[in-house]
Amino acid sequence: MTEQKHTPTPWEVQGKYIYATGTVDTFCGPVIGVIAVCEETQETDSEGRTWSAGGDALANAAFIVRAVNSHEALVKALKALSAAVFAPNDDRSPELKAALELTVAAILQAGGEHGA
Repeated sequence: MTEQKHTPTPWEVQGKYIYATGTVDTFCGPVIGVIAVCEETQETDSEGRTWSAGGDALANAAFIVRAVNSHEALVKALKALSAAVFAPNDDRSPELKAALELTVAAILQAGGEHGA
């Protein structure tokens, strides 16, 4: 099974639109393309009940771009932190042990490998 790859970063936001530089056109150079559009949605079922995810579409688009663009740097920082302090040591405080466990969990959740 081939691993799907996301659009390379950095991504940009303009209103509800999320963009990235895509392929390079031989006449115009790099082409900016829309990756996603964030819109406020409201759903209604057959019984007339209405709900929405809430939030603001513009804020959601900006948040997605910040998260995507900072993802690799955050994973790199967490890996460096865990490598620097992750070694068998019974003298550590419970707070530090808990922080290390959270660090490893965050690396794994982000799709990284712990490696320490």
